Amino acid sequence: MSHQPPSRRAGLILAGGRGRRLAGGAPQGKAGVTTAGRSFLAHVAAALWPVVDEVVVVATADTVLPTDAGPVTVVHDGAPGAGPLAALADGLEWIVAAGRAEAVVVAAVDMPLLTADLPRWLLARLAAADAGGQGPWWIVPWADGHPQVLASALRPALLPSLRAFLATGRRDLRGYLGILQGLVPPRVHVVGAAGGDVPPAPEAFLDVDEPADLDRLAAVWRRRGAAGI
Repeated sequence: MSHQPPSRRAGLILAGGRGRRLAGGAPQGKAGVTTAGRSFLAHVAAALWPVVDEVVVVATADTVLPTDAGPVTVVHDGAPGAGPLAALADGLEWIVAAGRAEAVVVAAVDMPLLTADLPRWLLARLAAADAGGQGPWWIVPWADGHPQVLASALRPALLPSLRAFLATGRRDLRGYLGILQGLVPPRVHVVGAAGGDVPPAPEAFLDVDEPADLDRLAAVWRRRGAAGI
């Protein structure tokens, strides 16, 4: 029996949010909210598929995911409600155990304006910063005045450090970024914080948390001719 070579790139969608302010806590949560004719999950997966070999979705065991996102792999969130870092660790755990990827693009399911431009840009910067294994584990873009951890690219080598951080009981994204920045060499690179190499498509970072965000989203679709991605 021939062995299939490991995928070099994986997309990891964090879809644990219930979206109570948007979907009233429906079983599909934020992943099933529909815009421009497709679910949030389908929009985000469509942005990842052109640049990755597979898409992994982390969701709670009782989330009923929409079926319009293509052949995604579903990994259950081992600690529902523990925040995005815990969900990220669960997804990475599966990717590492399966030996499936050398680079991972992370995206939150509530970013339906994501297009392939941003994942492609992130992966290019991750590859360029490799430095023979001594480069950063995580490339995080700077947009809207803060690091956008939930639209980023990383290497699975991050996992032991992330698990150790979570084992302390901490869950804060910025606290973990600070720890990675303090390592020698630094293991996170925040791109675009000082201008220069800025991430493409700033609208891609719109995360939809409440009904007012849906209005902003609808305005973007109208500007684009309601054609979706």
